[in-house]
Amino acid sequence: MTYQKDNGIYYTPKLLADFLAKKVISAKKNKRSLRILEPSSGDGVFVNALIDNIDSKSSIFIDVVEKRKKEIRKLQKKFLNQSGISFYSEDYLEFHNTNNNKYDIIIGNPPYIHAKNISDRQKKLSEELHAELCLKSSIKNIWTFFLLSAITKLTEDGVLCFVLPAEILQVDYTKSIRELLKSNFDLISIYTFKELIFQGIEQDAIVILAEKQSETHGIRFLEYANLDSLAAEKAIARNVVLKNGFPKWSNYYLNEKELKILSELREHFKPISHFSTSQVGIVTGANRYFILNEEHIAKFSMQNACVPILQKGGDFPKGLVFRKSDFQTIKTKNFPCYLVHPEKTENFISKYPEYIEWCLGDAVDQRYKCKKRTPWYQTPSVWSTEMFFFKRTHRLPKFVINKASVNVTDCAYRVTPNSGFKTSGIIYSFYNSLSLIYAEILGRFYGGGVLELTPSEFRNIPLPYVDVPYSKIVELDKQMRNGDTEAIIKLLDYEILHKKYLIPLETINELQKIREKMILRRLKKN
Repeated sequence: MTYQKDNGIYYTPKLLADFLAKKVISAKKNKRSLRILEPSSGDGVFVNALIDNIDSKSSIFIDVVEKRKKEIRKLQKKFLNQSGISFYSEDYLEFHNTNNNKYDIIIGNPPYIHAKNISDRQKKLSEELHAELCLKSSIKNIWTFFLLSAITKLTEDGVLCFVLPAEILQVDYTKSIRELLKSNFDLISIYTFKELIFQGIEQDAIVILAEKQSETHGIRFLEYANLDSLAAEKAIARNVVLKNGFPKWSNYYLNEKELKILSELREHFKPISHFSTSQVGIVTGANRYFILNEEHIAKFSMQNACVPILQKGGDFPKGLVFRKSDFQTIKTKNFPCYLVHPEKTENFISKYPEYIEWCLGDAVDQRYKCKKRTPWYQTPSVWSTEMFFFKRTHRLPKFVINKASVNVTDCAYRVTPNSGFKTSGIIYSFYNSLSLIYAEILGRFYGGGVLELTPSEFRNIPLPYVDVPYSKIVELDKQMRNGDTEAIIKLLDYEILHKKYLIPLETINELQKIREKMILRRLKKN
């Protein structure tokens, strides 16, 4: 399974392959001879589906590319008596450069390989293709190469059909790819699912079926409950309108009325960056060795060489104020919560030889981050702020006042109020439906429903600022610790949006419905 994970291999369900094969063949029904490319064939499920669903009066010629020789041999044996199939046992990135054919249909499920697992050669080839298409050359994942390559290899009336990670709809690094798709295809159909279609992985998946020539123009979204409803053609929602002003395609489930409300309201409020400055939390390079629990502190006698730190958002599940008593709770549970901070101690190496020996024994000094700094055991940028915002959350984003003056790792952003604004006002003003909706719109989510906001996405959330005393936050903190989060949001919707900014109650009610719809969509719940 590790090999499959590292190489982004997730086999396509037969039900899905059959459905998509029928769709692409139907899109080319007027053409009797089809040249087809499957650039990442795996177990050959798409090849099989194409053969099973082609009209007996039509002929197909399929180029099948698969890097693993063992899989190619299986496919050659499986389709021994099938004419019109050519097999290529090579890396598709190399095939792209050596093969100049144009295809009527390109179909497949490209591998999902993170940049850290891409070879230098693959990275170079990917960067060259991105540059050729005038796109940013920063490579995050290898699937983008397959998609860009397919765009260049289609005939003038070709059809592209790929199973892709849902991040194509929402992350910043695919924005230029979305624009390229829009400019190259008349019609783009996007199939989404309420249930995960690949079990056992956190990555949500969608299908893009793009036609270079079509009587219908635009982008349409078809949402299905699961693969069974897909096969039965039971779409839950259809939308043929691309939402202007919302660059991410992941907001397709909002209707025109909802988008109009959000666009108009956003114009009235400044972003969080107007009220505060934020930076990423501390990056140690090896948390296991630089963030210690009480047991390790005692073992190495390092009580005077550490500072308190919050390592994970899950260590503080509820609340708007992080107090010393909260840190004490984490400490009592023996969670790692002390950051090794050599700047506090002179002659650090000679004072703590057992700790240094432990680190060197596991070659911590050779870790990537450690090798780049001097000395290797000194974590840089150690300072705390008055607030922190956890970049990943589940149902509700967590924006917290730091009364314990603890440090935070890069699980959070360190936030400082700008001149003229208060921490209590910023935190109070964040927990309203409008700001929380924009956290959903600007962020991205993964298969498990986790919401993540990058630093720029966090800074762009609109904030209807209200100046309030700290005592207000204390009251709300007590409510939140009791689990009354939705009651808090409704209260602040009324106090901030209605009383302060005169937004009608009817509009606020719409905002509350929009937010709930977005959360349920992210969490994959009906």
